[in-house]
Amino acid sequence: MNRIELRDALTQHFDLDDIRLLCFALGIHYDELRGDTLSAKSIALVEWFENRETVAQLAEQIYQARPQLRPPTPTTPTNTRLTTNPFGDKGKVTETQRYLVRQPMTRMVFDELSKHNSVSLVGDSQTGKSSLLWHVAQQAKSTLGPDHEAVYLDMQLLADDNDFYDELCYLLQVQPVCRGLQLLRKLRGRKVVLCLDEMEKMTWRGFSHDLRSELRGMADGPLTPLRLLIASRNPLEQLFPDSAEHTSPLGGLCHPFRLPHFSLAEAEALVAQRLGALSSPFHAEAVRQAWQRSAGHPARLQAELWQLTQ
Repeated sequence: MNRIELRDALTQHFDLDDIRLLCFALGIHYDELRGDTLSAKSIALVEWFENRETVAQLAEQIYQARPQLRPPTPTTPTNTRLTTNPFGDKGKVTETQRYLVRQPMTRMVFDELSKHNSVSLVGDSQTGKSSLLWHVAQQAKSTLGPDHEAVYLDMQLLADDNDFYDELCYLLQVQPVCRGLQLLRKLRGRKVVLCLDEMEKMTWRGFSHDLRSELRGMADGPLTPLRLLIASRNPLEQLFPDSAEHTSPLGGLCHPFRLPHFSLAEAEALVAQRLGALSSPFHAEAVRQAWQRSAGHPARLQAELWQLTQ
C-alpha cells in the first residue's frame, strides 16, 4: 500500500475507536497523534510510520484487522506442486510465521488484560485456544508494555498442587518454591500474565480448592501481581461450580470470551498466509466450500485444505 491507499483504507474501513485499538496493538499513543477527526488521525498515523520507514508494519496490521483488504497474490500456473503440505497442524502453533492472529479476539483479550482483568477463553477442542494463549504469552511484553511479563503453563503436564507451584516458580524464577502468601510477597511489584492451558486438568484429584483460592488472591484487584488467561472447553462456573461448603474461588473473577470458529475471511487469510504466491490455484470458491464443509472449525478446515493440496 502507498500512503494514499493506507489513508483510504483507514478512513473507509475503520472508525476512531478502531484507530485507537490499532494504535494500542502497534504500541503507539493514540492521544499523541494530531487531529480529532478520523481523516486527521489516519493521516497522522500514516505519517508516523513513514517517518520511521516502517509503513509495511502498518499495512500488515491493517491486513490482520481487515483480512479482506489484503491484495490478491500474483497468479501462478494451476499445476504448481507443493513440496510440503502447509496445512494439517496438530496441537498449538508455536511458530510466529505460521500463526494466524485471530482478530478481533486477540485485541479484545489484550484490552481486558491491559485493564488489569483476568480472562476466561472458552472454545471447542482444537479450535486454537492453545495457540492463542501461546501467542499472547509471546506478545505480552511488546503489547502491554515492557514492565509486563507472561508465562504459559500447560496443565496437562501437571499432577497436583506441588507440580503446579514447582513449575510456576521455575518459570517466574522464584526460589525457593513457595505458594500462597509467601509467593504473593515475592511477586509484589511485578505484572505477570499467567496463561493456563487445559484448565480441565485442575478438576482432577490432586488439585485442591486451596490452589484456586490462592490464584484468586494473587489475581483479584488492580494491585495484585497476576492476571489470569485461562483456556478451557467449558465455562469456569461449570468446571468449578459453587457448592454448599464453599463458593468457587474463580467464580466471577475472569471476563468470559467464547472463541468462535474461523470466519470465511479468516479461512481466506489462512490460505494466503500459508501459500503466499502459490495461493492462486486455490480459487475463492474452493476455499469457501472447504470452509462450509468444516463449519469453520480450525482443525477440520486445515484437514479440508490439506486434501486440496494433495
